Amino acid sequence: GANPSESVTIPPLGNSRSKFFTEQTAPNLATLPEWYANCVHRKETTLQGNPGRFRDEQIYHVLCLLEDKLSKKDLSPLVVVQVGSNDGDDAVREALIYARRHYSSIPIKVVLVEPTQRNFERLKKVYSSTAAFQGPGFEAEFVHGAVCDDCCVNDRVKIYHPKWSIIEQWYRDAVDHPEKHPKAFDTPDGSWRQKWLYELNSLDPENLKKNFKNDADITYD
Repeated sequence: GANPSESVTIPPLGNSRSKFFTEQTAPNLATLPEWYANCVHRKETTLQGNPGRFRDEQIYHVLCLLEDKLSKKDLSPLVVVQVGSNDGDDAVREALIYARRHYSSIPIKVVLVEPTQRNFERLKKVYSSTAAFQGPGFEAEFVHGAVCDDCCVNDRVKIYHPKWSIIEQWYRDAVDHPEKHPKAFDTPDGSWRQKWLYELNSLDPENLKKNFKNDADITYD
C-alpha cells in the first residue's frame, strides 16, 4: 500500500523552509493556547493508554495531537517534524513508540532533521532498529541539514560541535573505569550523565567555548 504520506516533504534549506513551518501553524494559532494548556502543560486531557509515567512535554505534544485527531475521527496521517534530532534516542522517539501502540489507527510520518554527520548516521540506525517503527502505517524521512532564516550562506550552514572522539573517549573511560567515575550513570534512566554533550551543536562556536576551552576540540560540519 501507499506510505502514510507520499506528498509531505519539507523544502530545502533556507527561507523557503522557515516559511513552510510558519504556514503549518498559522491556521491554529487562535486555539493553540487553550489546547496546549489543557493537554500538554496541565495534562488534563484523557489520553489512550496510560502515559502518566511520561513527564517530557515533547511526548505530550505528539500524543495530544493524536488524541485531537482521534476525537474528530480524522484518521489521516499525522506528520511530526523534529528539528535537531541528534541521535534519535530521545523523547520524540518514546512518544512515537507509544503512539504506535495506543494510536495505531492513525498513520504517522516523521521528518527528522539533523545537521551533524555523526548524529545523522546514528539517527538512521536507531530508527531502523526500533521494532515499533517497522510495521505498516509508519514512515520516517531523514533530512541531513538545518532549519534557519539568515544563517545560511548559499544554502549552506556551518554547524559547530565538539570533536566526537573526545566525547567517545570520556564515555569509554566511564564504562571501563567505574571507580574513577562513580556517578557517571547516576541518572533517572541509567544513561550516561554527559550524554547531553552529543546534543551540544550550535551555529555559534562561542557557546561551545564555554565547555571546551581548546580551539582544537571544536570542529564543524
